[in-house]
Amino acid sequence: MSRSDPQERDAELKRRASQLGGSGYTDPPVAGELGCGWGVAGAVLIVVFMILLALTDAAQQRLVSEGVRADAVVHSFSPQIRVRQANVVVTYVAGGEHYRKRIFLDESVSFYEGERIGVVYDPQKPTKVTIPGENTTGPILTILMILCLTIGFAMVVTSGWHFVKRRLRRFRTARLGR
Repeated sequence: MSRSDPQERDAELKRRASQLGGSGYTDPPVAGELGCGWGVAGAVLIVVFMILLALTDAAQQRLVSEGVRADAVVHSFSPQIRVRQANVVVTYVAGGEHYRKRIFLDESVSFYEGERIGVVYDPQKPTKVTIPGENTTGPILTILMILCLTIGFAMVVTSGWHFVKRRLRRFRTARLGR
């Protein structure tokens, strides 16, 4: 058997495996490319997660540093323990007008109805508001980031598992032939 001809080598390995009672199955070349593709796609999703996280943090920091501070009154507060988020509805005055806004908080904090808190709003768009020192990413963006991270990690792990499984199968098939 010539080592330089992969088709002859595969045929010989299949013949030997079938003589020993094995199925003679070898991975098609597409399986390796697909596994690598899953790993790359997973890594891309993880990078997307990191970019989204950095962008939302940068946007909030920019709003806190460039925005206008105002006093607000808490109208309602509803913590969601399972997802470690909370909704707080506040009213504040911006440019002489009253605004009522729901703010989504990423971590469980405690406010009570009627409490006065400080907020920062964008003078160009007064409905864009945040609470300084709190992570106020919206629920959709939070869910999107969690999905990107989870699916990306699963894809990378799956790709690695398929790679290891493929290598072990080839190693075992090669040992059977000796």
